[in-house]
Amino acid sequence: MGIQDAYDFVDSSNSAMLRQESLVLGAYLKSTGELAGKCMLFSYDKDSKRAEIGFGLRRPGWGKGYINEAGEALIQYGFATLGLRRIEA
Repeated sequence: MGIQDAYDFVDSSNSAMLRQESLVLGAYLKSTGELAGKCMLFSYDKDSKRAEIGFGLRRPGWGKGYINEAGEALIQYGFATLGLRRIEA
């Protein structure tokens, strides 16, 4: 997936985010600013305050701990800021 594909994905996800059904974030490398992948909360159920978590990572980033770092931040945000009660993978 190229950077334009990532931008297109984020643009196409915008309406779901505006409806508060999902949250899609880009994961960028601090050292270069390059897009490494994406992390998201989706299938949000407002009544039960639960969502699913997912990740997409470009092959060069595999095995470097990026998913652990992004996942930890997204999980903390989901519980502390969004008030989720459960996050499923």
